[in-house]
Amino acid sequence: MSNYYFTEEHESFRQSLRQFFQKEVAPHIDTWEKEGEIPKWIWKKMGEQGFIGLNYPEAYGGSDADFFYTVVFLEEIVRLNSGGFGAAAGVTPFMAGSHILSAGSEVLKQKYLPKCLSGEWLGALAITEPNAGSDVANIRTKAVREGDYYIINGSKTFITNGVLSD
Repeated sequence: MSNYYFTEEHESFRQSLRQFFQKEVAPHIDTWEKEGEIPKWIWKKMGEQGFIGLNYPEAYGGSDADFFYTVVFLEEIVRLNSGGFGAAAGVTPFMAGSHILSAGSEVLKQKYLPKCLSGEWLGALAITEPNAGSDVANIRTKAVREGDYYIINGSKTFITNGVLSD
C-alpha cells in the first residue's frame, strides 16, 4: 500500500485508533448489536481521545486535523465489521455536527459543538419518512416559525441515534 497520502503522523494515529477500537469497541459489538443500542460511555471515551472532532476547529473542541485523519478514522471503523456502530459513530461528526459547523450561527456552534465533540452529547439523523424514504426532495416534515421558535410537524421512520441523542 502506498503512503502517498498518509504521513507518519497519520499512521501513528491509525495505530492508536485501532488499539482503542480493539480494546474499547470490538469486545462489545455483538452485545450492542443484539441489544440494538450503543451506550453513551463509548462516545465519551471517543471524545476524550479526540476521535469525534478530528476535522473541527480547535475553538469548538476539535483538533483541526486534515482530511486524511478522517479517512483513517473511517477505514478503521470499517475494520470493525459493524454497520450499526459505523453508522452511529458517523452521525455526530459527519452529519449533525457538520451541519451546525457549516450553517449554524456562532451561538449555536458554541452551544452544541463542544459538547458533541467531547462525546457528552450525541447527534441524531432524522431523514427517513414513511412516504419518501430517504429522498430529501420529497420529505413532508415542515418547520414553521412561530415567534422566536419553530414548530416542527412530520413523521419519521428511522432516526439514527434517536434513542440516545441529546
